[in-house]
This record gives sequence, structure tokens and C-alpha cells, in this order.
Amino acid sequence: GRAWQGPPIDALYVDADHREAGCLADLETWGPHVRSGGLLLGDDCDHPKYPGVRIAWERYAAAIGMALTWGEPHDTHPPGMRLVSGIKP
Repeated sequence: GRAWQGPPIDALYVDADHREAGCLADLETWGPHVRSGGLLLGDDCDHPKYPGVRIAWERYAAAIGMALTWGEPHDTHPPGMRLVSGIKP
């Protein structure tokens, strides 16, 4: 992420490390490469198996002043996880 030399990113989908520290590191590493008005997306939120995912998204969004939208739980494995999205200010 830090070595990315390409153009600003229009949309970023985060779905890797499901621990709070790892998810937050992904957002902090790649989020700065997303253009203002660009879309950040993720999944696997709100499941007891991955509590750190939501915490990381909320921490990152608060740090950059981004509002988050939470999708409805959907047919996932394990069941009940939600999508998250935000438009970068």
C-alpha cells in the first residue's frame, strides 16, 4: 500500500485480516490512496467471530470524518454478517 504509485483509487474493497489491528492497518494503509469522493467498502461486519472488523471501520471513519452505511445482514457463511461502505470526504 505505502509503495503504491498509481493514480488515486476510485473504490477500495477491504476483506483481508479480520482482527481489529489488521483491518485498521489495511484501512490506514490503503485509505489514503482513495480519492476524495471515492468509495470504501468492506464485509464480515457484526458477527461475533469477527468483532474487530466493525471496531476498525468505526475507528477509521471517525479519524477521517467519514460516515458509514451498514448493509442488512445477508446470506453469508457464517450467517448474519453485514456489508459496510463509506464515501471518503
